[in-house]
Amino acid sequence: MKFSEIINDQQLATEAIRRWITVAIFIVIAMVTANGIAHQQLFMFALLIGVGVTTFVTVGMQRSAWILIVMGWYFMGNTNALPVPLSIRDMVVLLVTFSYFAQRVFGQTAQRPRGALGVLVFINCAYIAFTFLCHPVGLRAFGAQTMGGRPYFSIFLGLCAYWVIVHLPDSYKSVSRIPLWLMAGATFAALISMVGLVFPPIAPYVWYFYSGVDISAYLGRLNPTLAEPEMHRLTALSPFGSMLIQVLSAYYPPRKLLDPTRWQFYLSVLGFVAIFASGFRNSLAFALACMALAAWFHRGWREVAVAGIIGAAFLGLLVFGQGRLFRLPLPAQRTLGSLPGQWDESVKEGITKVIRAGIGGARSLPRAQSRTGGSVTASV
Repeated sequence: MKFSEIINDQQLATEAIRRWITVAIFIVIAMVTANGIAHQQLFMFALLIGVGVTTFVTVGMQRSAWILIVMGWYFMGNTNALPVPLSIRDMVVLLVTFSYFAQRVFGQTAQRPRGALGVLVFINCAYIAFTFLCHPVGLRAFGAQTMGGRPYFSIFLGLCAYWVIVHLPDSYKSVSRIPLWLMAGATFAALISMVGLVFPPIAPYVWYFYSGVDISAYLGRLNPTLAEPEMHRLTALSPFGSMLIQVLSAYYPPRKLLDPTRWQFYLSVLGFVAIFASGFRNSLAFALACMALAAWFHRGWREVAVAGIIGAAFLGLLVFGQGRLFRLPLPAQRTLGSLPGQWDESVKEGITKVIRAGIGGARSLPRAQSRTGGSVTASV
């Protein structure tokens, strides 16, 4: 393309100007990035990356950007590559929120009525704001003298995620796939977390980008004298197992999940195995509650009774057989530790410590609030 042709053709001139501007912008970005890395200005570098990714999401994904929030919901680890005191989930929520506001500015989205759910969310937010005014706290990352504001910040991010998911989806069909997107995100997060156990040499490299990876096997190789804890819980499998049970309960009645002749049964077994391996008692209770609700929604109280009898028989077999017919792994014993049974001494001791810590924390909280006026100071 010759310069004389560009001058004489308006369309070619417009296209050439766009290309030159694009090239100039990327040259400036490259120079700023190189300067930031050379002078170790990591915050400005992170800010530049955030602006670039936000622009890509806004232009590329547009009204489908909300899917990133759903898929990234279970990525609760931080990234050590950027000097940002936020988890991957927090950054994704903020990223998509900024993208949503940009689309609102350019008129790509329309405001929707709030409805009953919006009114309920507004009432809860008003109550939380009133609580914050009565007991103001701060965030240590912002240099505040008081700490304890993280729950408020998490609630704010949850409100942003709710607002985006309510306004961005353009069809009910896309919303109906939310459980599948959640399941995909939970599966991907669990696989990344398990990389450190399967391939210990690459654990530090993955950890640099995502702190949720399990590096215990890698540390054991560096220092074999470090004794591995007696109870090694795969805590990263808890969201995967819980989400798998939720998805199966949403799409299929519990009768199919409890029938060994159907493939749904083996997926439900995989979900419960993941929960038992994580050692979380509340995850097991939540999964059972999901199955009970699914039984009621699908076929009423009769299905609830049938599923309850089968579930109680299965749990009874595990509790009765532990220490008598077989020995469950320690994480599985911890998951069932709230039920009476012949559990390992380490499991009993751990549960006792948790109960004592909860009681001690509940007793000390009023005294701490009376000393600090409802907030916990940084010196405590």
